Amino acid sequence: MTKGATCPLIEDKISGGKMPATRKISIRLTEAQYSRLELLVEIGEYTSVSEAIRAAIKKFIEDHKEQIEKASHLRDLS
Repeated sequence: MTKGATCPLIEDKISGGKMPATRKISIRLTEAQYSRLELLVEIGEYTSVSEAIRAAIKKFIEDHKEQIEKASHLRDLS
């Protein structure tokens, strides 16, 4: 996160029930990856490709929680 940027992990109770602060990013996917995401939307698993990507990122972060916490702790010590 750049200096002075808002934290994208603001809890709903802090933002008064509104969607937490977000940041727009750009990624590149293969046609096959994007087509598979579109299929998940078509069958109703997700409302949009963006939602599917956010769910995947959320799971990735949860799967790496320990590493993230260690890295955050080391950063705080610097």
